[in-house]
Amino acid sequence: DCYFLFIELDGSIAGVLPLVEVKSKLFGHALISTPFCVYGGAIANTPELVRQLEQEACLLAEKLSVDYLELRYQEKQESTLLLKQAHSAFGCELAEDNEKILASIKKKQRAVIRHSLKNELNFSLEPGKKNLQDFYHLLSTSYRNLGTPILSKSYFDNLVDFFGDNIDI
Repeated sequence: DCYFLFIELDGSIAGVLPLVEVKSKLFGHALISTPFCVYGGAIANTPELVRQLEQEACLLAEKLSVDYLELRYQEKQESTLLLKQAHSAFGCELAEDNEKILASIKKKQRAVIRHSLKNELNFSLEPGKKNLQDFYHLLSTSYRNLGTPILSKSYFDNLVDFFGDNIDI
């Protein structure tokens, strides 16, 4: 079941928190923000509104008797309601010089990159659906190889339909 918590102020949406109730023999009974995405959580006009949405999520979690509530924020949250932040993300600063960037990559991956450069591999960024088929094929193949479930192609079709030329693929 899906739950869409929101706060409306003066006739406008001021905050949202989408939640999905997930029942799994492996992971238990949970209430999760965007369970098949890396990040998710409350978003609102002010930190106070975010806290209100989190409080409502806690109440809903209690009402549903879930084992846990999982909000997947990208940044560590200061909320006293969130007891555990188990997800991590990894990133690094990139040097401005291409050779320094290559030098920071492991030898085997660097060889793959050099091979791609030698064969003039390139990419294009296009608005709308022009690259959607190729994008979805690459993404779904990668997810399959990692053993990660993927959202249906219709999900991405709907995103492009909704955002139109404001989305680049």
